[in-house]
Amino acid sequence: MLQTFIDDRCARAFLAYSGDLEFVRSELYPVFADIISWHVRGTRYGIKVDPSGLLTSGEQGVQLTWMDAKVGDWVVTPRRGKPVEIQALWYNALCIIEDLARKFGDEPGQKRYPPGHRAGMF
Repeated sequence: MLQTFIDDRCARAFLAYSGDLEFVRSELYPVFADIISWHVRGTRYGIKVDPSGLLTSGEQGVQLTWMDAKVGDWVVTPRRGKPVEIQALWYNALCIIEDLARKFGDEPGQKRYPPGHRAGMF
């Protein structure tokens, strides 16, 4: 989950550095849009967008974020639910993909990915 949101930040930095809009449009944007769609539909470990528009995640005994501490089968600091650090990354990912949608003239994408979104908009 975390790597996905780091990758979209890297794409924004790449675009700012290189100016290669066509590469981002053809190679990265479709992948990021698909990743966002999967988070909305739901993935393994209960990762999905809930009705509030926030990401919820986690299963008993599973370590999902970098802040989970696990010793053997014991999750010392479980982060199930809606960890704030994940929400910040999710919001940023939505801001980036909405910005890319605007740059690429993807009007449905602009409406689909607004940062103040609600799950029903997807």
